Amino acid sequence: MLKARRTLGLYAFIYAALHMLIFVGLDYTFNLNLIWQAILEKRFVLAGFAAFLILLLLAITSFNWWKKKLRKGWKSLHRFVYLAGILVI
Repeated sequence: MLKARRTLGLYAFIYAALHMLIFVGLDYTFNLNLIWQAILEKRFVLAGFAAFLILLLLAITSFNWWKKKLRKGWKSLHRFVYLAGILVI
């Protein structure tokens, strides 16, 4: 399981990105005013959007280059995965 955690994390991000694309594209037809209104009015959309932003940040910094650049901060940053998991539930 430890060897596959980066791959699993990136799959989770891809799933979340596709889910977000369907939400933005099919449900709200890329209308930013309607999307913004939905984010502010519905708590579950706000929680999902926050989880997506966390997963986006984690996916961007999942490469070895970022691991070397951030050093100890990388591990602290990637502990936000637990917050994303709580937000998703």
